[in-house]
Amino acid sequence: MPVYFIIRQKSTKKFTFYVKNDIITSTAKVVILNPFRLNGGAVIMTSGLVYGGGQVPSANYITGGLETRLLHEGHEVYAIKQSFMGMSNETCYEKVDFIKAREVLNFPGTYLGTCRNVDPSKDEWFPKIIENLGKFKIDNLFVIGGDGSARACFDFSKRCKAENYNVNIYFIPCTIDGMNGTLAFGEGDAVQETINHIRMSAINAWATFDYGKAGPRVSIVEVQGRNRNDIAVDSLKQLLSAGVIAHQKLTEVNIIFLASGYNWSAKSLLESINNSRPTLIIASEGTKPIEKWWKWFFKDGSIGAQLEKFINKKSNLKANLEKVAYLSQTNECRKECNKIDMVLDKIDFKNLPEGENALIIKNWYNVNFIELMDFVKLNPNSKEPVKLDRFSEIILEPYMNV
Repeated sequence: MPVYFIIRQKSTKKFTFYVKNDIITSTAKVVILNPFRLNGGAVIMTSGLVYGGGQVPSANYITGGLETRLLHEGHEVYAIKQSFMGMSNETCYEKVDFIKAREVLNFPGTYLGTCRNVDPSKDEWFPKIIENLGKFKIDNLFVIGGDGSARACFDFSKRCKAENYNVNIYFIPCTIDGMNGTLAFGEGDAVQETINHIRMSAINAWATFDYGKAGPRVSIVEVQGRNRNDIAVDSLKQLLSAGVIAHQKLTEVNIIFLASGYNWSAKSLLESINNSRPTLIIASEGTKPIEKWWKWFFKDGSIGAQLEKFINKKSNLKANLEKVAYLSQTNECRKECNKIDMVLDKIDFKNLPEGENALIIKNWYNVNFIELMDFVKLNPNSKEPVKLDRFSEIILEPYMNV
């Protein structure tokens, strides 16, 4: 059977058909936009997308945007649901068209789903994953996630290389915690989402005066993620720059910042809360006071819930809690979405680099592909909270003195 190549000439918008050594020019309308090989009419350039991280507001926009661009370039596209575990289950492979890709863009929650603590390179998963990748003829695998997903992606590529299984693997950094050496999608969204929750909590708390009380409720916001300290700091910096929150001048607000890994006292916290002005407490997930009785008094619950209960019980004020959840809802994250569009537009999906080793799409001043191994070394998979730099500590010192 002869092998056909179709190439679109952008200047004339004509299509040149190559059949062995013969050239036939045609103006027939062909829907494929890039050079591809036909064998009996079947497109053999197939790409699969898998999401491996936690929830990020812009996750669906990356997924839908990437699917749309791959489809425009003539790829057959499969969305692989439930992360690395789903790769081992053939029912999790969903063929994507333009209509489905558009639906993903504004889908509430992470459309592809995710699954933590599954290593695709292990014997428990690897054979079945390879079987399914071969069954669906996946040539390119795009993995979206953070540092844990990057390590799993790297280990999987090493196993593929050792088993002589050829698949091009590309990693796209998407995490609220950020990654060293590249800009990750999700960092800006996390800050904006935190600011939105702070404003909502402040509006709800400070507008409420309990009967017989002299002041408004205490606003508590709990910030999550391994990079929670920096997210909280960047959110607070933007609020300080604005100078106003919930129609209150920040000079009139009692701001308290409880960072993970830094000492603070529950007794001092209680003393700093008074009825004279609104109080905003920004607490990093996992932070604890120095008092030893705290862990016996509160045996479960998040720090935000514990603070709410503590203030309600020990003071004459009431507390309102907002726990920041970085849900994958892209319609609230237009700034991050614009950045995603700019990065994806710079990638030449017609000529993706091939190789035995996994590559990361690096977004730093310009967009290029670098071996993932170097970034795995820079980004160890750690659950420890990121410490504040000295500059941030100086700025936040007035708000951490409890």
